[in-house]
Amino acid sequence: MEAKKLGLVLGISTIVAAFTMVLHLLEAPQVQHALLGEFNFIIPAMLKGASSSGKYQLGVLLPNLTSCHESMGRSDLPVYCCPPMNQSDVAFIDFQFPDPSLPLRVRRPTHLLDENYIAKYKKAITIMKSLPDTDPRSYSRQANLHCLFCTGAYYQQHSNSPLNIHRSWLFFPWHRMLIYFHERILGGLIGDDTFALPFWPWDIPEGMVIPEMYMKAPFFHEARDISHFPPSVVDLDYSCTASSSDDYGCFESGLGPEDQVYTNLVMMYNQMVAGAKKMELFMGCPYKAGEGGSCNGPGTLELAPHNTVHKWVGSNLNPGSRGRDMGVFYSAARDPIFLSAPCQYRPSLGSLDEAPWEQGYQ
Repeated sequence: MEAKKLGLVLGISTIVAAFTMVLHLLEAPQVQHALLGEFNFIIPAMLKGASSSGKYQLGVLLPNLTSCHESMGRSDLPVYCCPPMNQSDVAFIDFQFPDPSLPLRVRRPTHLLDENYIAKYKKAITIMKSLPDTDPRSYSRQANLHCLFCTGAYYQQHSNSPLNIHRSWLFFPWHRMLIYFHERILGGLIGDDTFALPFWPWDIPEGMVIPEMYMKAPFFHEARDISHFPPSVVDLDYSCTASSSDDYGCFESGLGPEDQVYTNLVMMYNQMVAGAKKMELFMGCPYKAGEGGSCNGPGTLELAPHNTVHKWVGSNLNPGSRGRDMGVFYSAARDPIFLSAPCQYRPSLGSLDEAPWEQGYQ
């Protein structure tokens, strides 16, 4: 039984590796959206649905791509982020194994980027922002992917249950899928197979301010809290009231830079180690297909620093903004800094051998 499970996991890993070949399909960009919509949910469901007989059971968690509808950006705000064409009409493309001779892509921390890399990223995102909304690679369509799957804009297949990828164990794999495809699109737009997104290392002292790159065009975004611009140190335990609350507001820690850095390191150790001793505490609750399969149990890292960094960056100065753009699901991906934050999750996993006050982070 264990050998079969291991074989399944290895098989799925191979499929994920084969995604590199999607780069060669960018001449038909509508394929990207359809592939993303289906594959985002199939890995957890395959692991769940594998029986001892080696056959897959029903209950795979998939979106009904014909069901896109108006959804709720927050409890008092309806939004419509559906693509302009019916995604069920888009042909699916079988995956192929990647070319093993392609160079390894390396994601680097934002504070160590050189001018050549920044120029390359500027070119890619400028091209993406120039694409029309009818192109799934366009900046607006890419941003709307987060809106689609985070506000329940799709129902599940064979069900009236909406799909939501936050507050469960889908949080990690879905966002990594989003990063992968976004990264490949950017690389395709500039003809560079080696392009990799940077990550914002907010879990180390030298990375605990908004990266300088994101304070300049085309990475700057107006809907941010200007009181948190550099040199302000990020508060990884930042808290706000519900975005739909009449008395919406957020609460500053009042700590000086050194104390805030120390508090952040202690908080990271708790979220990654001390407070996450079980799989579901860290990953989130199991989300399964069907009417009774949803759950509401976010993992430690999703609660903080993921949610807290989003709220800290989002605007709190305009009473009507209520954390927009980064601080709310439907608009978070409109800010170019959005994808540098989840890129950080993977490096964080390998940085906690000792307590932060003893050694720090590598």
